[in-house]
Amino acid sequence: MRSAASAVRAAAWAGVSLPVRAVVRAAYCRAETGGYAADLEILHRATLHPTGELVPAVPLSPLWLRADGRGLYTPPQVGQVVILASV
Repeated sequence: MRSAASAVRAAAWAGVSLPVRAVVRAAYCRAETGGYAADLEILHRATLHPTGELVPAVPLSPLWLRADGRGLYTPPQVGQVVILASV
């Protein structure tokens, strides 16, 4: 049987996921969209060791973007650890 505190905690965190860390395996310009993307490998939450789970072509957000779609991108370096978020 769960305590009242556990039930409240579970209800408060329902639908919330913790940040996922990943290591950059490749970063490149996506010709079809004109933006940048990265191939990422998910890291184990506790040990930060690579899991072998690859997430290809993750779009990278620009730091600054004009109305015509041109802007300033700063793609991460291969080997850099990043936080993967969904929007």
